[in-house]
Amino acid sequence: MPARRNTLLGLALVATAAQLCAHVFVTPLAASRGLSRMTRAAMSVDEVEIGSKYEGKVTGVRSFGAFVDFGCESEGLVHISQLTDGFVDNINDEVQEGQDVEVWVKSIEGTKVGLTMVESKLAGRPPRPQVDLSVFEPLIDGEQITGTVKAVKPFGAFVEVEVEGQVAQGLVHVSRLANGFVDDVYSIVSEGDEVQVTVYEVDLDGGKLGLSMRTEEEDAGEDGEEEEE
Repeated sequence: MPARRNTLLGLALVATAAQLCAHVFVTPLAASRGLSRMTRAAMSVDEVEIGSKYEGKVTGVRSFGAFVDFGCESEGLVHISQLTDGFVDNINDEVQEGQDVEVWVKSIEGTKVGLTMVESKLAGRPPRPQVDLSVFEPLIDGEQITGTVKAVKPFGAFVEVEVEGQVAQGLVHVSRLANGFVDDVYSIVSEGDEVQVTVYEVDLDGGKLGLSMRTEEEDAGEDGEEEEE
């Protein structure tokens, strides 16, 4: 009987340990340490602190944002506007299900946790000054201006340009990166490159700037073909 009792006790301890190990959460990032991972019961929402940094995994991607398991009993939502510092054209180009990400807690409302993948978008951080894109309107289909590639994505490149003291980032869509078909964006531009672009669209209401790296000859040729049709 003692042997049987010890066996049952051992099995119970193993089962308890397995249940505890099934919940993994990530501790907030300490100033003097990197991200640390601990094995213990999942955090309650009450334990989560706004402004804290966590490491998590994307569990689902929707048109409005991504759900992230960051070790809390409730998954957090990274709204599409909180995925990156720039404009997101296609959320699937930014995050994928199963991807490991670093997030900051932006808000807590009941059991709902709002996350951001951009630290500067935390509440209390100074907001970016509003850019007056109207200064770019006279340049539509005009002369080329010099810009710097700030980010490269599968769908195109974000380029920073300056006109009359106004600095803004515009998107050069993959279809406007070069004359002809572009199979690989990364073979055309890299972050930090200095490029020549033209302005082809200014959306004042949406705060979007459309840029192009195609030459004037290519654009003129396409316009001519459209007129003939």
